Amino acid sequence: MLIITLYSCVEEIDLNLDKETPKLVIEGLVESTDGPHFVRLTESNAGILSTYSEMYPNLITLNPVLDALVILSDDFGQIDTLKAIQADREEYFFDESLNATVKQIKDEKGNVIETIYLNDILNYHIGGFYKTSNFIGVPGRTYTLEVITEEGKSYTASDHMYVSAKIDSIGFEKKVSDKDGQEGLVPLLYFKDPQENVLNQYLFQLQNEEYFRTGSSDIWEFSIFSDKNTEPTVNGLNLDDGAELKGFNFFIHGFREELYFKMNSLSPKAYNYYEALLNQFDQDGGVYHPAPSSPPTNISNGGLGFFRTSAITEITVSTGIFNQ
Repeated sequence: MLIITLYSCVEEIDLNLDKETPKLVIEGLVESTDGPHFVRLTESNAGILSTYSEMYPNLITLNPVLDALVILSDDFGQIDTLKAIQADREEYFFDESLNATVKQIKDEKGNVIETIYLNDILNYHIGGFYKTSNFIGVPGRTYTLEVITEEGKSYTASDHMYVSAKIDSIGFEKKVSDKDGQEGLVPLLYFKDPQENVLNQYLFQLQNEEYFRTGSSDIWEFSIFSDKNTEPTVNGLNLDDGAELKGFNFFIHGFREELYFKMNSLSPKAYNYYEALLNQFDQDGGVYHPAPSSPPTNISNGGLGFFRTSAITEITVSTGIFNQ
């Protein structure tokens, strides 16, 4: 009976991934700043091969979508047609010895007389980035994104920018990892909800936006939080619950590091999107876990990704202030 049961659970399925038609992936973000704000358009890739990046040889990227019409607007009459970022990437290369993307200025004899470091990394990525010219993000407004591809296919998305709390302070707790015995610090966040009678939801980042959009890492230093079952004043929220693939039970930082924190307000739809992304890290293919699937999106017409608006609070703090 055991043998029959085991065999009855096995079914061979041919997914034909390489024959799957690519879909448009939209990654849009409007923050509570003067901008510029960015939208990135790429094609999904259901197969195992992706486009190799000449600019970032260690990073596998997807195909950028160029020559699209991208329009951003809000319910207060703001409207902006985003411009595709154009750059001569051939002038730059990744120098492993410098761990940076640079271009070299040479004299008439071919000697390098100056090395220029690439600072605005988004402008010289593999492609697909569009940015605003004059568009301000204001909490309390609803924003709409419209994308029309070169083939004439139209996609829309909208998101409301909720008010964000302000970070009061950052503390640290000393911990020892259960996995490898490494000792370090776990950051603790202190803040007060801005709207006590409203559900407030947040995304916390330990990486800046440029690194997240262009870097490659097996640690996704993002976490989400909902105040549904908490007090209005949050004292010591543990920010060790991001997602990673190595099995560490929490993230720890050294005693002499400078850490970056970003607090983003989330709409309910955005919260559900990031919750689904974080749950993907727990998918092990077991019978008690649901099959992996695309996270819920606010993109119309079969598009993937998400268009997010967030009021933000940023802070940089040194762990050197921690008294060992």
